[in-house]
Amino acid sequence: MDRNSPNLAALSTFYEGPEKCKCCINWVENYPTNIKEAVEKTSDAKRYAIICRVKKAHDVNSNDPLELHSIVVQSPSLKTILGDIFTGYPGITTTLNDVSFYAPFWEFFYRWEALTKAQADYGSESPEHKTICLLLTTLSSQLSSVHNVAKDLIQNSVITYDYLWILFAPGTLVQKTKYYQSPLLKTKTYDLHCRYIDWDGENFCWKTKVIKIDEYSGTMPIRDLKVYPVTYHNAPEDAQSSVLKRGHKFVTVAGCRHRAYRGIVKVSGESLFGSNELRISERVIIDAVAFAQHKKFSVKELQERRWKDREEDKLDPLPKGDLSDRLLMLCSPIVKAYGLRTKCWGEIYVDGISDIIWDENAFHDLVLEHETKRLVESVVSAQTKQHHAPEFDDIIEGKGQGVILLLTGEPGVGKTLTAETVTEKARRPLYTLSAGELGTSSDDLEKGLTKAFDLAKRWDAVLLLDESDVFLEERTREGLERNQLVSIFLRMLEYYRGIMFLTTNRASVIDTAFQSRIHLTLHYNGFNNESRRKVWQVLLERAHAGSSFSDEDLATLSEEPINGRQIKNAVKAAQLLATTDDVALDVTHINTVLRVMRKGQNPGLVQVLLRALSIFKL
Repeated sequence: MDRNSPNLAALSTFYEGPEKCKCCINWVENYPTNIKEAVEKTSDAKRYAIICRVKKAHDVNSNDPLELHSIVVQSPSLKTILGDIFTGYPGITTTLNDVSFYAPFWEFFYRWEALTKAQADYGSESPEHKTICLLLTTLSSQLSSVHNVAKDLIQNSVITYDYLWILFAPGTLVQKTKYYQSPLLKTKTYDLHCRYIDWDGENFCWKTKVIKIDEYSGTMPIRDLKVYPVTYHNAPEDAQSSVLKRGHKFVTVAGCRHRAYRGIVKVSGESLFGSNELRISERVIIDAVAFAQHKKFSVKELQERRWKDREEDKLDPLPKGDLSDRLLMLCSPIVKAYGLRTKCWGEIYVDGISDIIWDENAFHDLVLEHETKRLVESVVSAQTKQHHAPEFDDIIEGKGQGVILLLTGEPGVGKTLTAETVTEKARRPLYTLSAGELGTSSDDLEKGLTKAFDLAKRWDAVLLLDESDVFLEERTREGLERNQLVSIFLRMLEYYRGIMFLTTNRASVIDTAFQSRIHLTLHYNGFNNESRRKVWQVLLERAHAGSSFSDEDLATLSEEPINGRQIKNAVKAAQLLATTDDVALDVTHINTVLRVMRKGQNPGLVQVLLRALSIFKL
């Protein structure tokens, strides 16, 4: 056996020897003879309640050659007192054998009042009083100037960049300034790592957000900071009460919820509106899971999202159960939602969310034959009741469990309005799509319908495919590409499990294969004088102007050859005109709008008027 091979089952130890060069350690076999026991480990040092470590001052601007580096608390009673004082303070465990604190001793600045109060709680001759007094005296040499500067700044409600830290003790509730413009030039930043509570689709969980305060010169009013402690709010109790109320609302809308919303939406992805923010007043679906699954992000958003993901880390979910008031105040002020009318995904503010006020009379006011209305209501009601436990199924499992209603007729006769009023009565969301939104290729159509069907089922919504002529039109030998669209549409209709309304203006060219897929077809005839009179009456009453119009006025208006949508636009435009005049709506305003429509021979002029008045908020 090779005597140099490592086969000896033993340990050999080498020690650092005399220095031979600056770049490496000289290892030797001999145990050093000049080793001394660490001074803090000696029995003499163990007798002291507090040990101070002082080092040479390396700051060229320092007036003292020495500075306090750290302190070690050894007194068991002082450790116990500090344990109570630092309850909840992160990173401090006073039950350890080695309890050390390091300069600049910010933790003692934050808990200074508690420390002085603890001193007062003990008699002046007690050992506890003396050790606390000793600690306070030692720390005063480091913190007295800080206390003086901090007191001066706070009394003047301002803060300098170098003293920002005095505002933000760990666990401080902060108020974010709503409108803040970052400076164009950034040097360094003061980074606040804040935690808040969000909903991830299954659980309430902690998230971390880094808020950066850019360096500035001189002083700044505390409430002008990008974020500041809520205690500096001009009405802190009201602010906390408001945040607590918002937290309660945040909890109630967690999950998948159908609600009303009025306020700003931060639009995500490509928007038809050309803006990242939009003010809306409509019904929304609050759904964080669907937002993540179905939202398409633009390139810019993906870059921002990746940066945001680096700054916001999802932590462990919170334990199940009710949240405390403090946790409720830490809930996110925004939720992810889909606007059912603007058809956009985005983030909305919790404060703008409210319960839906259902229009109980909408279906009753629908100008439609009584027998037809009764049939539609019965079909929808029956399907709604058996939605979660279908009583009828096709021979093939999963087929034939939905209800498809086809509404045909000229524009403006009430096809879309029927779907809207039915969902109002059923108290369910109406998810509306047009043919243009589903795409014109077979791949886009299948993906679009799959997404729409998934969302409609998840939201328990009624699906309205408006202007679906292109998918219903009869197949021909020449139109192979369009034939493929019709075939895909036919196939997917069979597996839809909810309630679907289809609307078309071209009933005469519908493919015969749809006859077996559609459960109920309603044809809407053009308006006559009697039906127009009913529409005028209903819409004027909804505009709170019914009493201002006589039977003769209604009879005259009913002779105007316009459809229901045009009547609605005319009433809306007339109402805006009355608002500008600061008077009640009457027949003169209606006649003004009708004259515009006649002269232009284009009812779309009313839409232009509506937009113009809306822009100027008239």
